[in-house]
Amino acid sequence: MLLEPGELTVPQVVPIEPWASLHVNTPGNLPIERDTQAAFEAAIAPLKARAIRFTYFKPDAFSPAFRIEVKDGLADAELDSFCSTISRQITGPFVREPYPQYLADVMAKSVGLGLSALQTAVQVGLSGIGRPEMAELLIHSYRTEGV
Repeated sequence: MLLEPGELTVPQVVPIEPWASLHVNTPGNLPIERDTQAAFEAAIAPLKARAIRFTYFKPDAFSPAFRIEVKDGLADAELDSFCSTISRQITGPFVREPYPQYLADVMAKSVGLGLSALQTAVQVGLSGIGRPEMAELLIHSYRTEGV
């Protein structure tokens, strides 16, 4: 509420916690697991070193301020371009995040409907084995489903 439309705060370094305590553990001691752990540790090294900054940006009068995390050393022109891109992706007051993120959220929430259709198709396909009760046991889901 403090920022004006199009305004952003000066990028600041992220706090020490939880960034400095990031780590990856693999379950065993096989060479492939050690290699995987080393690769993940190398990938998160810039995060552990806190080579990331954050800012708050308010695209327009009707949107909230968004927290944006960017790599350290990002030029002002790049940050300006980034904020302009976000502004163009906020399509109206009902969309509270950049449009690609909004679409990903909508798609993720619709997975349950597709899962029900797939379960029905599998049940129908398995019912031809002569023991339809087996089909129900094989595809029974213990996951909760939301609409």
